Amino acid sequence: MIERIPTAEFIRDELEARGWTQAEFAAVMGRPVGELLSGHEPLSPETAIGLGEAFGTSPDLWLNLDRAYREGREGGSYHD
Repeated sequence: MIERIPTAEFIRDELEARGWTQAEFAAVMGRPVGELLSGHEPLSPETAIGLGEAFGTSPDLWLNLDRAYREGREGGSYHD
């Protein structure tokens, strides 16, 4: 079984690794990030693009992490 970690936890880990505060992250994203860091709502493609730009990654990385986590929570399966 694959451990499913909330996307918001990955984001918080990335902020910590970069030494960014929530306010700094909000400035980079150009929007409030409290809801994003709570992880209650699925990521939108636009948010994934912003995360990719902020962290120098692919938007697909964030969409796939979020999808895998949410499918696991809902009892779905995750296939590569």
